Amino acid sequence: AINDNGNIIVPPNTVAGDYTFTYSVCENLNPGNCQTASVTISVAAGTLVAEDDDFSLTPVNGVDGGIAGDVTLNDTLDGAPVDDADIYIVNNGGLNGVAINANGNLIVPPNTPQGTYTVAYSICETLNPGNCDSAQITIVVQESGLALIKDAVFVDTDANASVNIGDIITYTFSITNTGSYVIDDLRLTDSELGIADLAITPSSLAPGESASLTIDYSITQSDIDFGRVINTASISGIDENDNTISDVSDSGNAADDTGRDDDATVTLLNGNSNLELLKVVRYEDTNSDGLVNSGDNLIYNFTVNNNGSVTINDITIVDDLVTVTGGPIDLAPGESDASSFSAEYTITPADVEAGEVINIALATGVDTNGVLIDDFSDDPTDALNVDEDNDGDFEDPTVFVINEDASIELLKMAEYVDANSSNIPDLGDIIRYTFVVTNTGNTTINNITITDELVTVIGGPISLAPGESDATTFYAEYAITRSDVMTGYVDNTASVYGTTQRSTIVTDISDDPTNSTNEDANGDGNPDDPTRLVLSIEDVFIYNVITPNGDGLNDQLVIGAIERFPDNTLRIFNRWGVEVFKEENYGQPGSEPFRGYSNGRVVIDSGELLPTGTYFYVLEYVTQRGNTRQKAGYIYIN
Repeated sequence: AINDNGNIIVPPNTVAGDYTFTYSVCENLNPGNCQTASVTISVAAGTLVAEDDDFSLTPVNGVDGGIAGDVTLNDTLDGAPVDDADIYIVNNGGLNGVAINANGNLIVPPNTPQGTYTVAYSICETLNPGNCDSAQITIVVQESGLALIKDAVFVDTDANASVNIGDIITYTFSITNTGSYVIDDLRLTDSELGIADLAITPSSLAPGESASLTIDYSITQSDIDFGRVINTASISGIDENDNTISDVSDSGNAADDTGRDDDATVTLLNGNSNLELLKVVRYEDTNSDGLVNSGDNLIYNFTVNNNGSVTINDITIVDDLVTVTGGPIDLAPGESDASSFSAEYTITPADVEAGEVINIALATGVDTNGVLIDDFSDDPTDALNVDEDNDGDFEDPTVFVINEDASIELLKMAEYVDANSSNIPDLGDIIRYTFVVTNTGNTTINNITITDELVTVIGGPISLAPGESDATTFYAEYAITRSDVMTGYVDNTASVYGTTQRSTIVTDISDDPTNSTNEDANGDGNPDDPTRLVLSIEDVFIYNVITPNGDGLNDQLVIGAIERFPDNTLRIFNRWGVEVFKEENYGQPGSEPFRGYSNGRVVIDSGELLPTGTYFYVLEYVTQRGNTRQKAGYIYIN
């Protein structure tokens, strides 16, 4: 506007800048007499001054935050204190989260760490936004702070250089007041140790003061299985402003440091993982023959012991010789299992020849750290006690010794052959011998031969496996002699010989299986009865010519096999029917043989030689079956 004095009046709140406007001048007397002109004016912005502020004498509680001060209180616009309505404030930074409100108050956010901060800000004229000035604010933030450091030391209570249940970890808790305010009612919480809000002594800490306490923790099996104990504690208290102050523990162990201030405290537990496998063998005589031989069984029983301090899972057993049944199982430390695993093995001929069955098993499992744990079996009955893998237990193989029990049995049978078809045993007849050889031991017998003093045995040598018999290879024949006929039987014995693969000589005296006497001449448990062929079963035979001339040939009446029938009576008659000789129990010990002399008194005096001629005999005898038989015929005395 232009007032009456011709002054150009710029209105308030005019934005700074250059303005041109047109005006006219007119004569009052002659209003139509006017002249127009232009005028340019410049409007300047106000002088805005932002002054630095120092609020360090009024610290802000960093926990709660709050107003540090009025930053515009000393700022001016055209020399006069600024009206907050005429400016706006720009926060140029220096503290995260800081703000300046519309009234110029600088607001520190809650939980701001303690320290001295410099915050830059600008004020600008609202009318002329480009009219600005900057300044700095110094503020001090104080806080209530606690720091908890947790150290751990493993204590081997039983001094066995291994981690076991009952060992302890000693924890040391160091608490420091790191803030600017006294903190009271200090309480410790550690869930791993079963502690919640434990009041500690001292219960109050001034700024910079520290306190400590120790607590023991008993190691559990689950800790050992896990291989470490990891835990974190916390401390809490009340500061002077009734704020709850707390801190999560940081580990005092350098190995746990991750760069944070709340690393968990880790205590490594180097548990001892140790398996022990015991393997014993039990023999089973499957055919109950009293011999350890092919086809018998070996029963293996396994005992697994966890001798370590760590649980071992998924335990199985393998054995190159047998298939092990049972499992997998899990064993806690100190636990033992003697019933889950077993195996059977059938003895082979090769085992018997080798003289032993030897083998070893392997138990494997996985401990709680994922480490494979194994152990070769030990035979607890073996005192050798060799520790092959230096694990503190032994690894003697399980050995079942098979003693060589070599034995052989020889059976000898006799068969009468009436070669001359005379129907009586006589000169020229044959005894045919057959032999059955059986390997009654537990090992193969080689080079088997048979000898017999009476005959030459044909056949062989042969080999026999355990339990094997041969009834066709060996045989012999014998020609009956007159002496055999007179005796009424033929006795003889054979012997068998062989050698084992261990060069043991095996022999047996033959046995006649038809003879029930069962004498054991060599004490080997097998009968050794001679083989007897009786030359007549229920009969006798009489050689009907005698020549009593003292030449030793046919000097007396020979009745073959009469000794087998002791209950007998012999009568001899001349051609007129007169009895010239009578003898009871003829042919038995103490009886009188008939040598051509009479022992009767009817015709010829007793003791007189009978004349040459034909005589008749009657023989009555009782058989072995109790039957009375009579045999009659003639004899000739020459």
